Amino acid sequence: MTPDEAPINAMALVLGPKPLDTDGNLLPDTIQIEAYLFSRPFPNPMHRDGTFEFAIYRSGGAGRTGEKPLRVWTISPERLAGMRGKSLVGPSFSIGISLLEDGATDRIGEQSVDLMAHFTEVGSTERVPSMGVRSVSLSSPAVGRGQ
Repeated sequence: MTPDEAPINAMALVLGPKPLDTDGNLLPDTIQIEAYLFSRPFPNPMHRDGTFEFAIYRSGGAGRTGEKPLRVWTISPERLAGMRGKSLVGPSFSIGISLLEDGATDRIGEQSVDLMAHFTEVGSTERVPSMGVRSVSLSSPAVGRGQ
């Protein structure tokens, strides 16, 4: 089996240093993510068509029975195609998830949240989770555009 034939079975996320404040209200609203997909045991990341799902939970709540996410974002294969990139590590997806999407607010009442992600490859039902839960600080002041 070659890397191109092997299914995706691992994902790593690299988060930006601080969420951005894109609307200038000093509240962070956009989490920057660089996502890498792997087909172990092959060592290099790769691009694949599929769907990403990102969810944020109250700090300490991710993975708890009955805990519902504060927000969920689903990125379709069509949208994901425009997010392909390449970093020093290799092929990646540059993704920004915004609390303001769909008319929502960045006032969620949390100083920090837990971020989890899953990837489902086109033609598969296997949901590949990100490696662990990532903590994201939403405390102000946020980093503004260009800062």
